[in-house]
Amino acid sequence: ENSIVVSSWFGDDHEEVELLDLLNVLEHCVACDSVPAFLAERYGFAAFLEAQRAASEAARAAAAAAAAAAAAAKAAAAARATAAASYLGEVEDRDGTPESQRQTSLTALLRACTVTGPVAS
Repeated sequence: ENSIVVSSWFGDDHEEVELLDLLNVLEHCVACDSVPAFLAERYGFAAFLEAQRAASEAARAAAAAAAAAAAAAKAAAAARATAAASYLGEVEDRDGTPESQRQTSLTALLRACTVTGPVAS
């Protein structure tokens, strides 16, 4: 917070004005009531860093919320698929459907219920 920004200079350029600019900043520091307040207003490092921290925290929270929502959606889809498969199995067992046809129907049902993609046949 109590820093003065100075570009690097090499001293070989006689048209370099960085030191004159630094002298101007130091003169303002001498004339003001609060050097930290003056530098914070001039450069805003503390505010900049706080904004960066807040943005980073917000991004981290959004990512965590998205991951939790995705996990909940996946769990709900798996529960629906399990329930549907159980129901389909009970119904098809009663009507005497051949095993291969039951597997095809079951696979189609699982594909329809699953968020994460189709089930391998």
